[in-house]
Amino acid sequence: METNINAVKIAALNLLYKGISGAQLSVGFKAPQYVYGELLSMYDYYELFSNSKNLNKGNTVFCDLGSGLGKANLAVSACFNVSESIGIEAIPLLYRVSQEHLKIYEEVIGSRIQYHGKTRFFLAKVEEIQENWIHADTIFLNSLTWTKKSIRKIVSLFKRLKTFTEIFTSTELSCTYLRLSKVFNVKMNFSTVKVYLYIKLG
Repeated sequence: METNINAVKIAALNLLYKGISGAQLSVGFKAPQYVYGELLSMYDYYELFSNSKNLNKGNTVFCDLGSGLGKANLAVSACFNVSESIGIEAIPLLYRVSQEHLKIYEEVIGSRIQYHGKTRFFLAKVEEIQENWIHADTIFLNSLTWTKKSIRKIVSLFKRLKTFTEIFTSTELSCTYLRLSKVFNVKMNFSTVKVYLYIKLG
């Protein structure tokens, strides 16, 4: 039954984002490392995050560091029993679109289909508002185009995460306080890429 309900939610989300490309909207932004990549469909987000132990426990906090149009956040809020879904985006246009889609979802779709935790989007750089996401149980970091310097800066902040926090990322990471758990092949708007699941160690 739950699978059928989630299928309806995902179909509604796909309609919500139909014809809108985050990659096209981010072209020309002053920092090229922020050019946006996204998974092919809302089902791909759902399928990826179904591998999360924390999200499947319920009443947890999800955060997308570089949330773009907010697709991952809405997929998680709709299909998993989270208490909060947080998105942080540095590109103003993508942030505005995420806010608009959140409003439509909550007023039109979410009122008809059970909608879980509160979703919030922030227009900021990830490191500037770390107190808003450092408590997350599951983090998504789609960072293929990020500079090595930016990645190192973010990974250094992961020291503050709780033990057993999950990090789904498109960048292979190497540090003593993260353990690689699984690797997935995920279809994105430009190719199939590897997404790594790391667990924060104590």
